[in-house]
Amino acid sequence: ELVLLDQLYILYKKFITFDTTFRATLWSEVDLNQSKNEPNQLWTEFCDLPSKLQYYIQQGYLVILYFFNFICSSLYKC
Repeated sequence: ELVLLDQLYILYKKFITFDTTFRATLWSEVDLNQSKNEPNQLWTEFCDLPSKLQYYIQQGYLVILYFFNFICSSLYKC
């Protein structure tokens, strides 16, 4: 169980780092490609987690990743 918790915590820290950086960056300075790639990388790492962990965090994580992908896609069209 501690190994599972550690895996989850590592991914959580990566997401918090991404989220903090994304929020602190001025919109004029956003690298849209990087901002689109990072959630996709986090999603890949999420999919690599054991199914036991995926079950507990899937819904919230999906909503958050959808939000970032939507924002990046919307900005990319401008």
